[in-house]
Amino acid sequence: MKQAWRSSRTSRRGGVLVACLAVVMTMATMSAMLLQFEASRARSQMFGADQRRALNLAEAGLSEAYYGLTIGLKGGVGSLESPAVLGDGLFWVEAEHLENGLISLKSTGMCGSGRATLGLVVRREPISVASLGIMGGDRVTVGNRVKIDSYDSRVSLAPTADAPDSSAFRLQSNGDITLGNATRVEGDATPGPNGSVLLGSGATVTGATTPSSAPVVLPTLEIPELTPEVFGSPLLPTALEISGKEASYASIRIGPGSKLTIRGPSTLAIDEFSIQDLGSLVLDTSTGPITLYVRNWLDLAPLANVTFTKRDPKLLSLLVSASQTADRNGDLLPDAPVRFGYSGMFVGALYAPYGRVALANGFELFGTVAAKELTLGANSKVHFDAALESESNGDASSVSKLSWRVIDVPTEVARTLAPDPFRALNVDAAALDKPAQAHEPAPYRLLIKYLDLSLTERTYRGPESGFDWGQVRQVLRILREEM
Repeated sequence: MKQAWRSSRTSRRGGVLVACLAVVMTMATMSAMLLQFEASRARSQMFGADQRRALNLAEAGLSEAYYGLTIGLKGGVGSLESPAVLGDGLFWVEAEHLENGLISLKSTGMCGSGRATLGLVVRREPISVASLGIMGGDRVTVGNRVKIDSYDSRVSLAPTADAPDSSAFRLQSNGDITLGNATRVEGDATPGPNGSVLLGSGATVTGATTPSSAPVVLPTLEIPELTPEVFGSPLLPTALEISGKEASYASIRIGPGSKLTIRGPSTLAIDEFSIQDLGSLVLDTSTGPITLYVRNWLDLAPLANVTFTKRDPKLLSLLVSASQTADRNGDLLPDAPVRFGYSGMFVGALYAPYGRVALANGFELFGTVAAKELTLGANSKVHFDAALESESNGDASSVSKLSWRVIDVPTEVARTLAPDPFRALNVDAAALDKPAQAHEPAPYRLLIKYLDLSLTERTYRGPESGFDWGQVRQVLRILREEM
């Protein structure tokens, strides 16, 4: 009897132990499942955050590429092998130039384990410089007793009592517009979003002075590839003529007593164009239009004599891409990229999107002028020609967005979701460029004759990327063409 009771108690003890073990195993299993669920949820949340950051980086890439296109670059930013670094992520943009001015941009962003690729199609379109009105991109400074008005050269040769209704005519800037005493603007004066119109004593604006809602991007200036020719700048007073040409010149310099006549129809691309004191330039548009592109230096000296055979702004375009200050004439003093020093008249469209244009006191301009910075001297007159609004000859272009979409991530990127994008691409973050330095440059072919540091004359022909500017003491002749 006693033996049976002991056996029963031992059996019950074993049953409790088994039950406890089952409860512990169940709780352990549930805890492991809960831990795995929480870890999975954390990974999902982290991946979602990385994916959003990667999408933001891809959008930043498109924005950077679009900005590059507006200033004349190719649109590419970085590459798969050498992307641009931004924060703790990276991106690169591939640009494909298609027909009819279309450009396809594909931007890939990576951050953590996030991967995203966006596509954007844009179109580069030619526009009329006159659509900018009278403009100084950074600022406009107008002297005392200046008059700015408009007319239509198809109707009259000068402003009349009834100015034409021109939707494009306005004096505008992305910064401040400063008007001197007794200055009159017969139209709108539109400063930048954070700018103001500063009126001197007695200054008047007949139109609105409301700031613009967004900055205005100066259109890219496109210089065509023309046949290179050599111009022999005279050492003694000489009369020279360029007539009916489509040509590119490294340098044209007209000294005291010499005269250069350019007859239309002509299209000239000039690296350095200088009319020195007492030199003369005649722009003869009686037989056709004239388009002058100046790449590196425009110098119209204070005592230069510049004349026009016809007062029709539609027949003359002076388009200046110069932007760098450097010694151009060998006097060891820096020369501004654009000097519009002469007093007198200009008839045509003047466009210098990367330089400062300062018109002399008493200057009179018929047509339009737009520059990075614009200064009008005292007692000058600017007459905007409304007829130019309908002119568009491809000298400048704007970039418009057409479509945006999410596209598949490249296969070589999608195959690995490593949490470190730099390790995934096998690149060193410290060695990568920031976005502003990662733009694909516009490739140029360079033909240059120069004196090296030992004053030995040398010549180089080839890609500009392969030329060592550090070995140049003085440039004698230069021709730069887009490849």
